[in-house]
Amino acid sequence: MRSGDRMVVHAASWRVVHYVVTGIEVVRNKDVRVLLDTGDDRLTLVTCYPFDSVLPGGPLRYVVVATRRDAAVARI
Repeated sequence: MRSGDRMVVHAASWRVVHYVVTGIEVVRNKDVRVLLDTGDDRLTLVTCYPFDSVLPGGPLRYVVVATRRDAAVARI
């Protein structure tokens, strides 16, 4: 993923929410600031880093932050 990429989330309530990636960073696994409530409607994705790491829970995390762009009800 890169800044500017778009994501679509389909919620269990049939709601479709659109997000745009606004930030990517690698942080230490104890850095919880990326998980704090910032008061806005954002999606934060967190995974291990480096991606091929054989040590789960290693010292680094890859964090992708996306900001909500709009929401619409979809009929699927």
